[in-house]
Amino acid sequence: MTPSRLLITGAAGEVGSALRSLLREHLGEHFPILRLTDNRDLGAAQAGEELAPADLTDFDAVLKVMQGVDAVIHLGGIADEDTYTNISKVNMDGTYHVLEAARQAGVRRVAFASSIHTVGFYPRSETISSTVPVRPDTYYGVSKVFGEALGRMYWERYGIEFVGVRICSFQPKPKDRRHLSTWLSPRDAAQVFARAVTAPDVGFLVVAGISGNTRRWMSDEGWDVLGYVPQDDAEAYAAEVEHLHGDESDITEQRQGGIFVDSAYVGRAEEGTEPIAVEHIALKSKSLDQTRRFYSALGADTTLHGDGERLTVTFGQGTRLLFDQSDSAPARGAVTYLGLEFNSFDTVDALFTRLSALTQIRRDVRDEFRRAAGPYGFFVTDPDGYLIKIFKYRSL
Repeated sequence: MTPSRLLITGAAGEVGSALRSLLREHLGEHFPILRLTDNRDLGAAQAGEELAPADLTDFDAVLKVMQGVDAVIHLGGIADEDTYTNISKVNMDGTYHVLEAARQAGVRRVAFASSIHTVGFYPRSETISSTVPVRPDTYYGVSKVFGEALGRMYWERYGIEFVGVRICSFQPKPKDRRHLSTWLSPRDAAQVFARAVTAPDVGFLVVAGISGNTRRWMSDEGWDVLGYVPQDDAEAYAAEVEHLHGDESDITEQRQGGIFVDSAYVGRAEEGTEPIAVEHIALKSKSLDQTRRFYSALGADTTLHGDGERLTVTFGQGTRLLFDQSDSAPARGAVTYLGLEFNSFDTVDALFTRLSALTQIRRDVRDEFRRAAGPYGFFVTDPDGYLIKIFKYRSL
């Protein structure tokens, strides 16, 4: 009998929203009904959709939405680094709730949104398969390793088939040089997840969730089992983004996980910290003239003092940075990064365009944080090596 109902968790997220609109063309006669669940607004139900709001941390709620389901695409969870407490509660416990609810409801196939961050510490010089030892780069990466391991246990112990898709960089199009290797296009995402729930006799399988990128760092092992044939290649965008990368001597430019391998990167964990009122932040600069031009491009007031050995940078809310002339570079780790918040998305986009002409963008995350609340912006390195986060928080 043809399976009739497919459950998608995290259906209001970025990947979930794309699958909602693109999945059907790859499902054929399978799953005429899509049951969508999330703890965020799912909008209005479309033809062939059932909306079933639920929170992954509530097992009873997950078990309820699992009733009458034939297969699951599990996308739900925190899609960034966070505190261990939050990651374990949402991503790890949430994945257990999905698999255990699937077992109790008699579901026989689960496709799991895993991540490149299960293997983020592998060098970019290596092409790796899905069977190499894991090298997670964050608590987030650990949660995806946990999800794959739990899936293995549910296959071996209970016979629930499991496909882990290690999503690398899901974007409408590549945003920087790293994405030339890691990009997963929306239509390829729809195809690989459709194959993950329709291909016969997969047992337990983990595959790379990327498009057919010429420069990919992950092998295509397992794609033939699914029948996945990607349609897109990031190389088509090489001329647009190849120049967008950070300092090649930095570990974030050497390892596959990108910014996630930086020990200072905490992702969403920063959002819960209380702001501290300070009079100014004292920093060092090897070239006050270059530093002045950089911050002037951000719209700040800049003033040189004395014999040109101190620079004051003042932002609209009164925050001041004091740069002293120094022949030595700032100590690595002395400042994790400076966060500069602006009042509109258009301003952030304009600054991205302006600063791209002055320096290299470290990481563009404007399209990566489509949660109900979260930062919209990008990271850039100033002339003295300080990591600057230019952002606007999305309102609730």
